[in-house]
Amino acid sequence: MSKDIDELFSDRMEEEIKKEVKKKRNKLNVKLIAIGIISTLIIIIVGNLALNFASNKYVEGSYSKEKIVKQLEYSIMYPNEYVGEERCIEMGYFNYETVDYVSKRIGSRVLFAGLKTNNRSIFDNKFEKVDQGGRTISNIPLNDDINKRYSTAYGLRELHFLYPYVNYGRNIYEYETDKNKRTEDEISEGKENIINDFHFLDEMDDNKMVEMALSFDKYYTYEEVNSILDSNLITFYWVDNNSDEEKKHIIEFNNPAFNVIGIKSIDGAGEFRSDTDGRMQNFKAAIKQLKDIGEAQYIKNIDENDIRIIGAVVVGSPKELKAIENNPIIKHAVLGTVVDKY
Repeated sequence: MSKDIDELFSDRMEEEIKKEVKKKRNKLNVKLIAIGIISTLIIIIVGNLALNFASNKYVEGSYSKEKIVKQLEYSIMYPNEYVGEERCIEMGYFNYETVDYVSKRIGSRVLFAGLKTNNRSIFDNKFEKVDQGGRTISNIPLNDDINKRYSTAYGLRELHFLYPYVNYGRNIYEYETDKNKRTEDEISEGKENIINDFHFLDEMDDNKMVEMALSFDKYYTYEEVNSILDSNLITFYWVDNNSDEEKKHIIEFNNPAFNVIGIKSIDGAGEFRSDTDGRMQNFKAAIKQLKDIGEAQYIKNIDENDIRIIGAVVVGSPKELKAIENNPIIKHAVLGTVVDKY
């Protein structure tokens, strides 16, 4: 009997111990699972906060630098154009998109010139898309029929510049009128085809504002240009930025000018500056800053002590522009955008 009782108590105790152990083990498992879940949530939250912080710092730093470069570029490029509005949109971690709304000023009129969209990530996979309406310089051939000239989607006519040291005798622009038509002998002798759009001014009333791109017969100093032409008509002074080696290539292939660099008469807000000294100071300051931050792709050959002007963009009424038609420094004149004055 005593033995049976001992065995009974022994079995019960063992069963109770097993139950207690199982109970504690379940509690421990629940506790471990809870700790695991909480730890995972903490890691996710902290990681997300850390990623957000790092991503925001990257976007802030990268966009700030990009904005500075863009402002400097627009201060020496894109005649009569400026960024009227800009937006920066985060597209995920370490990825953002910028949207620039480009405006163009012709006299007192401000026109929409297009959009420039740029995507950038930390991996520097840069994709840039420029709206067709935002292009300023074109390689599309000119035509003596104004109705066949290319305009952007927003009705802006593109500007064209031709180098003074290139003889465009092969007529790469397919531009020929009765005034500049060459004989067979002249073609064989390499006589250059001169583009002169001043005759279009005769067809316009004086309630228009006209933009024209002028290419000079040689280079001039900034002071010389301002003494020869009315500085109040000039909105852009085209600066020669080619090395001797680059000039040889341009001459060999009769290339027109693209991505022209110059001294602008409008500021970052599109306001016209009549102070000619201030225009030059702004230009020199911009190219110095671009060189200092390593963005010297288009300006590395510009000597601040020997700035050579080889063309200009002028804006004025037909009467004002007709007054400079026969100026001997103008070799080529290409019509740009024409708008109503008011």
